[in-house]
Amino acid sequence: MNLNAVFDLLAIVAGLVALSYTIGVWRMVRSPSRVVLVIAVVVMVATRVAIVISQEDQAGWVVRHRSLIGFPVYVLLALAFALTYYELRAFHFDVPKNAEDHDTEAKHVQRMRDNSKPMKEEP
Repeated sequence: MNLNAVFDLLAIVAGLVALSYTIGVWRMVRSPSRVVLVIAVVVMVATRVAIVISQEDQAGWVVRHRSLIGFPVYVLLALAFALTYYELRAFHFDVPKNAEDHDTEAKHVQRMRDNSKPMKEEP
């Protein structure tokens, strides 16, 4: 097994790990950019698997054109990140500006306790 094959196998493992996390992110945030990102990672893993399978034929077309085969992955990744940028561009993250804003959750929990009514016990 040559060095390229070892790194191809490591790339497949890393791609599968990335795919699992990408699917996890897609489950949390179902948006078009995440779908494109999942597709990009699937294509990345599939092309790497195709390259590993075709390694036996050293003079083959796949081996000679590795960069051409991998090119669509970068286009899909660029598209996914561009879509993510345009989704998040208008999103405003509310960050507490002073110490008073840091305890809003505690105040909310206390307000909920104060406003809650005890349940009636059944006879």
